[in-house]
Amino acid sequence: MKNAIIAAALLGSSLALAQSNQPAPPNGPGPHGGPQGQQSEQRFEEVKAKHLEHIGKRIAELQQVQSCVQAASNPEALHACRPQHRHN
Repeated sequence: MKNAIIAAALLGSSLALAQSNQPAPPNGPGPHGGPQGQQSEQRFEEVKAKHLEHIGKRIAELQQVQSCVQAASNPEALHACRPQHRHN
């Protein structure tokens, strides 16, 4: 169950990030009006790095919550593990 929640959270975060970072259409001008090619490759690497950074942060947050839940010994402690804000 925990794995399913983690997977769902990661997938949702990744999809939201992917939708906000749509690459330039193929065979069109690059992001600054120049030819595609190297700029496209660079943009891809930047977007990929941002995805990986976001996923890494989300995994770290989920691991902290998981540790808190595992250590909880009563309902109040369990409730205190809930994140105060959610990332979309």
